Amino acid sequence: MMAKRRSSLGFLGMFGRSSDLRQLDAALRGADLHPALVPEGVKLTIVNLMKDH
Repeated sequence: MMAKRRSSLGFLGMFGRSSDLRQLDAALRGADLHPALVPEGVKLTIVNLMKDH
């Protein structure tokens, strides 16, 4: 059984955001919603729910 790779916010700018969070940010921009208006915890929850589904 393989563990699922979780999304990453990055750490002090040293590590980049995971690709799924970058894709979500792009989708939010496409829906005319600036990604900074959505809390990071909400973004992580959205991405993880989409992965589980």
